Amino acid sequence: MLMGTFRRRNLCSKNRRSGFLKAVNQGIASNLEVLDDASELPTLLNKYVWIKNGDRVPQTVDYLTSIGIIALAGDREAIFVDYKKIRAMESKLIFTPSLPEFQ
Repeated sequence: MLMGTFRRRNLCSKNRRSGFLKAVNQGIASNLEVLDDASELPTLLNKYVWIKNGDRVPQTVDYLTSIGIIALAGDREAIFVDYKKIRAMESKLIFTPSLPEFQ
């Protein structure tokens, strides 16, 4: 499931930064609502989260195993402030280890 937010403003900005969201370990995802606050960031350009609470996810090891991406645009200093806020939100995500499924 792909959930995203897109803002048309900031498209002409020279300053942009994207951050891939990561799962610190494999497990069942929960507490994804902490990322809802990213929609209020003044530099938000795009937000895509491709998992939902209850999904089983692998540990993020590269961009292919990321759980989403947030793109920021605008004033350089404001981007770095908002980037730190995103990483703080990301640190509150919960990935409860799960047993492997039987095949």
